[in-house]
Amino acid sequence: MSLQKEIIEALNVRPEIDPQEEIRKRIDFLKEYLLTSKAKGFVLGISGGRIPPLPEDWHSSRSRNCARRVLKPNSWL
Repeated sequence: MSLQKEIIEALNVRPEIDPQEEIRKRIDFLKEYLLTSKAKGFVLGISGGRIPPLPEDWHSSRSRNCARRVLKPNSWL
């Protein structure tokens, strides 16, 4: 068996996927996680690919502001 086939088998890779089904699985997972963890919320980082060039300090200040909103949801400081 080739290494590629071993990896495919080990990771249970399917030849085709249904995007709507995959979206539903992820939403259900996140909902279940939130309910079972008894957390009040969580941070979900999503990358859409390449980030356009931005000022060097933009990312860190933006991250701090996002973290503040998670810790204090009604705070926009």
